[in-house]
Amino acid sequence: MGIVIAFIIITAVYVGYHASQTSTPEVKGHSIDLDPQIDSFEVSQEIQLKTDQQYILLH
Repeated sequence: MGIVIAFIIITAVYVGYHASQTSTPEVKGHSIDLDPQIDSFEVSQEIQLKTDQQYILLH
């Protein structure tokens, strides 16, 4: 039983060490703007209305 636990611990340490040593590949792709620009006043009002409704329901 003790040898099985030791094997699991050694394997976990090895995998953890190996994962910490490998660098993540640099990904190149499309740049996505995470801050959307809302041009329409109606869309802005609709979002505000939904936010207010959620706030009322949660409180």
